[in-house]
Amino acid sequence: MLNFDRPKTRALTRLPETITGLIKLRGLGLSSTQITDFAPLAGLTRLTVLSLNYTQITDLAPLAGLTGLTVLWLDNTQITDLAPLAGLSGLTVLSLNDTHITDFAPLAGLSGLTTLLLDGSAALDLRPLRNLRKLADSPSSNGLTFTNSAASCADPRIAEIAEIEDPATRAKTLFDYLETWVPPLPPEAPEPDPLLPVVIEAGRLEIAASLPDATEQAEPLKRALYVRLRAKADDLALAAGNRFPRLARLARVVQADLDKPFEAVDLLDVHLGIEDLAQRAARGEEDGEPFPPEVSASLADVLRIGPGLTLDHADVALYEDRKRRYRAQPEPEENRAAHAALGQAIAAGDPAIGKRLRSVEQRVEGLPDEVVSAVRTALHRNLLLTVGGVLLLGVGAIADSVTISAFVQSNWALLIDAATTYGPGFLDWFIAAVAPTPELRAAPPNIGHPRKRGHDKP
Repeated sequence: MLNFDRPKTRALTRLPETITGLIKLRGLGLSSTQITDFAPLAGLTRLTVLSLNYTQITDLAPLAGLTGLTVLWLDNTQITDLAPLAGLSGLTVLSLNDTHITDFAPLAGLSGLTTLLLDGSAALDLRPLRNLRKLADSPSSNGLTFTNSAASCADPRIAEIAEIEDPATRAKTLFDYLETWVPPLPPEAPEPDPLLPVVIEAGRLEIAASLPDATEQAEPLKRALYVRLRAKADDLALAAGNRFPRLARLARVVQADLDKPFEAVDLLDVHLGIEDLAQRAARGEEDGEPFPPEVSASLADVLRIGPGLTLDHADVALYEDRKRRYRAQPEPEENRAAHAALGQAIAAGDPAIGKRLRSVEQRVEGLPDEVVSAVRTALHRNLLLTVGGVLLLGVGAIADSVTISAFVQSNWALLIDAATTYGPGFLDWFIAAVAPTPELRAAPPNIGHPRKRGHDKP
């Protein structure tokens, strides 16, 4: 067997040119190499053993003609389509642990399999395997395994069967159970919060902009206020200058929010910027130095004009209503702590987070509790729903979903804590939504219901 899974050859990025001449080669190990082009393997028709664990392979087409294969290892790869393997009837051992495959139908005719390893795989439906009787009658090694798979996570009985020690009994019990098994319905998603919807934009999680509606766009007064506010924000940034850098920065943020055609202005974003400036005005100073009359006057101009532009916008009105609600009935401290921790992770600049989403999290930090609660309880609910929706489709179903999956993996505990604040029903849905994702599948069974926290509705 020719084996490249060695310290000196794992950095290999392409197959040696001489590989195509090894037409009598029986065994080849390429696990853990960095090779991306596996087309040269198509000519190695005498291969019986091929190991591609932890490689960059995404397309199995080069293997379709390797009908002599008896052993094939594909653990921890990015493959999603098993169709090229349908004709490899000589396979006796096939390993697909920790893969993103969601459809095992191409394996239905591989009746010679005596070992099939599916631990951590993404498919929910194992019924295509029912006729692979050798896995039950004469299994070799571990036989059929499917622990920590999407199927076992979604069905407690399959999870129990996965723990049966004897390979033959495990496979037979599974096949018997699958005879009457009905696929579980996809969990019904909880209602999103109408405030601060989160969408996928350019492959990132992003807040949908609160743009002027048709009535606002047609209103001359709104357009006049927009022009005046943009000019006054510019005046304030100049007046604050280097003497009051934090005030100047906040003025420039509002200025940037307005530096676009009126139709493209995010009015809720502008409103939040005005609130930041109102907090500064209430202090009347920066680092112990009072604002001089010219700065105070410029700041007052912005605060006088801003509400006229933003306050009657539907999203702004909803946000103000939430603030009043949380002022009257503050959010429980443990809920605030959970959202604060997730908010800090979002603000840190992960590649999965869009610019507006990150900016809003940064903007509310340090503001009054009712402001923070109004923003984060809506924003995080919608973020969790969007993330869950992406992962229900399966990693790879949309562009850059791998980046979102990595964000979830890095911040799993924070996301679970935040999901718990919306009640057990919401938490159950979120955990079920991530079940098809191999990297996250180990976590849900250990989560349970860490805390039974408050509100289940926006």
